[in-house]
Amino acid sequence: MKRLPRFALRLHREEQGQDILEFVLLLPLLLFLTFVIIDFGIALDRSLVIKHATREAARYGAVGQDEPAIRQRAIDQSQGVLASATVACPLAPADDACLEITWNDGPDANASVGDTGDAVAVRVRYRYKFLNPFLSMLPFNSITLGACADSRLEVSPPSATNAAWDCS
Repeated sequence: MKRLPRFALRLHREEQGQDILEFVLLLPLLLFLTFVIIDFGIALDRSLVIKHATREAARYGAVGQDEPAIRQRAIDQSQGVLASATVACPLAPADDACLEITWNDGPDANASVGDTGDAVAVRVRYRYKFLNPFLSMLPFNSITLGACADSRLEVSPPSATNAAWDCS
């Protein structure tokens, strides 16, 4: 085995701590980026869950269910994300979620809502608070996710109220 020249041994000894120092300097940045990716992945998952729950609630309303049953269906389908969605929209600063249900008059000639062929619309807003402590220090420590779905009524519900909005 050949021995290294004297100047090569000296260079090798001087660079022994460089790898550790570079790792220590880059570790916070790598952890930050990893947690940001995880946080936005969770937010994307919540968004998909909310959209699914909203569609399911609108479908449930289309078969003639009343407002409390539709609200409960959305909460049940949301995997616990909308558990606090007992208030109507708009989303208040203290609330995490809101859920709003309306029936809209369809293309028929009458002016009443809740007839077969009219529409039921379900709108959900959810405030996702970032888990990453670095993101929570920013001015925008949360994002608001929303979904809206409507369905044509197959069966008239027991009670229906009109509203000025729909999902279009």
